[in-house]
Amino acid sequence: MSPLRLLSIAALSVLIAAAPAAQRWAPGADSIAAFRAGDMPKARAGLEAELARCEAAGAGGDSCLDLLTALGRVAEVAGDDALAERWTRRALAVAETHLIETHPDRSMILLSLGHAISGQERWAEAEPFYRRAVALREAALPPGDPMIAWARINLGGILHRLGRIREAAPLFESALAMLRAKGEGDRWNLTGAINFVAIAYSDAGRAGEAEALCREALARREAETPVNPAKLALAIINMAATVDLQGRLIEAEALLRRAVALIEAVPNDPSLSGTAYLNLGINLMKQSRYREAETWVRRAVEQLGQVSRTDAAKAQSQLAIIYYQTDRFAEAEALARESVASVEAGLPAGHPDVAEAYLDFAGLLDALGRYQDAERWLRDAQALATRALPPDHPLLAAIYSSLALQLSRQERLTDAEPYTRTALAIYERVYPGDHAIVADALAVRASILHQLGRSNEAETIYRAVLAMRERLASADNTQLSQALQELGTLLTDTGKLDEAEKVFRRAVAISERIAPASQELADTYGRFAELLWRRALLDEEESVRRKIHAIRLAHSVDHPDRIMATWSVAYILVRRGRYTAETRGYYAMAADGIARRLRSHRSFTPEAQAELRRYRPLYLGRVYTAWVLAQTPP
Repeated sequence: MSPLRLLSIAALSVLIAAAPAAQRWAPGADSIAAFRAGDMPKARAGLEAELARCEAAGAGGDSCLDLLTALGRVAEVAGDDALAERWTRRALAVAETHLIETHPDRSMILLSLGHAISGQERWAEAEPFYRRAVALREAALPPGDPMIAWARINLGGILHRLGRIREAAPLFESALAMLRAKGEGDRWNLTGAINFVAIAYSDAGRAGEAEALCREALARREAETPVNPAKLALAIINMAATVDLQGRLIEAEALLRRAVALIEAVPNDPSLSGTAYLNLGINLMKQSRYREAETWVRRAVEQLGQVSRTDAAKAQSQLAIIYYQTDRFAEAEALARESVASVEAGLPAGHPDVAEAYLDFAGLLDALGRYQDAERWLRDAQALATRALPPDHPLLAAIYSSLALQLSRQERLTDAEPYTRTALAIYERVYPGDHAIVADALAVRASILHQLGRSNEAETIYRAVLAMRERLASADNTQLSQALQELGTLLTDTGKLDEAEKVFRRAVAISERIAPASQELADTYGRFAELLWRRALLDEEESVRRKIHAIRLAHSVDHPDRIMATWSVAYILVRRGRYTAETRGYYAMAADGIARRLRSHRSFTPEAQAELRRYRPLYLGRVYTAWVLAQTPP
């Protein structure tokens, strides 16, 4: 879903709450006018001058409280959450000294402080302030009061950010029920609450319920008079996200283009426009339309860079993926490194978003064939996330799952298997029912079990993954093709060749349609070629392996995928008895790649030795081909 910030309607709807004139020094008319006009520097200067006069008057008590809370509000609107936190902490100290426990200003200030802290992405630190605000409002107000509802929504938002989705959902649901019962049009921002519950449902895997709520929120925004383009665009973005998660990419694309048109017709909001551009770019990436996606992701980087260095860096990481998918590998790595550096510089040490940046970078290194480097980044991500997050957070599960894959690539299967169990257990607790992330984790576990020789267990899981993908997807997509390939590979290895061929031909048809000439298609062809080899369909196998080689040429000479593609063409030619100069040339190209790859190791480490052993048959084939050619009369 789009990254919404969950705000307190009570604390943030106006500059300052009303207060008895005899007790409080109220903000002046000039400060209020500047705030309403969007001139935050002028509003701040006026409020600071008024605060100085208030404090000089020595009235004591809570006389200056409204000025402190107003200064916090101005700093928050200006995007300076650190300054907002300083002013609001001062306000809280005054309130706790001079106001009774149930005074409404105390809960308002607690919510504002929680918001200022969460705005700096210190989610765990913000949680206690939101909990105190909820408790104060529940004690002071009648059941069902909208002010309680919005305090619960704020608390739910923090729990959601912390990955405690199951705890967040009941808070959202109860708040929504309160606001629905209250009626009164949209005075209490019922539409906003509907969106928040939809987000919780979506992240919990309850896609159908999320979509129904998003449709309701969108209809309410469309019915408003006058229509607020920014709010309508945000509702459309949320609708697109729920549709996208269900695999309906074309429908999601149309919604996102509508949101972009709305946003571009009104004064610029960099955060909103950046979110819309990025979501559209990611949608096009999922459709393998990388050149189109690049335009939108570049625009997202530009827009988000105006409001958040870290948000811009996260968009850059998506741009790095596009570079990789369009065969600009050096540029992809350079941009990904820049993205990581920006996240590190923009966040406090130990922040979990840094771990997420490491995870993303490790994924790129893995794609580039740099497995040991990828593992090092994953280990750093694991150490950081373990310190910063609760043990069942989804980010930790993602790191464990990636570590399992990385270790399997290095043939350390017994080390990999426990990570798959831990990751899956976390995901199944967080995302009940059908969910794409659970399907991913199941597939990783099945892959490791398959490689460990536990084929019966793996087959059961792969069939469950395919069934889940088919329930989640309303149209063919990459995830469905991947599930078919995984099952087809296992069926091939266990000798169920008739079923395997049917499964693979369906997967190939999907991949050729949605990802032509892509590395993903080469992966699909590679698995299909193994089935063709087992079925002795040599003509078709040779054709497929040549297609793979043509795609893999985009990689560097020493990339494992290019080495294997070149070697595979040589080997099919040998199997067909064609000991020719062409065959020898393919072997020579593969051997050159291996030599370069081995030279990249710092020394003849155990990893380098394992690689050399893996490629030993290639050298034997090369020597044998050369020998046969030497015996062939000219």
